[in-house]
Amino acid sequence: LANLPPGDASLEEGVRRLAEALAEWRADPTALWSALQRPVGAAVEAKVAEQVLSVCEEALAALPPADELAPRAKPDQGLPGDGTAEAERARCAARVMLGERSALEACVSVWEKVRAAAAA
Repeated sequence: LANLPPGDASLEEGVRRLAEALAEWRADPTALWSALQRPVGAAVEAKVAEQVLSVCEEALAALPPADELAPRAKPDQGLPGDGTAEAERARCAARVMLGERSALEACVSVWEKVRAAAAA
């Protein structure tokens, strides 16, 4: 809300009043906290969804694909080098990256629904 221009005509009336109160440092903390516990408005939700989706997609693009990580995350398979500290670190790193991918993909799924609801 602090980054919204207070006079933005695309904002719903309640959101515009809240943004103005924040900009003027006169927002009631209890009312502000209460307002932030629910969607602020369709326009704001759509902007937030776009921002979150952009960051998630960027983070996913930086990670190796899951089909590359899955074999590296498997426990020792009796191959040369298995069981070494280096192999164990690599396996753990692959498992962490799989977890990161899973969390980011779940986040994308949730925020795609938010974006669709805001557009409806």
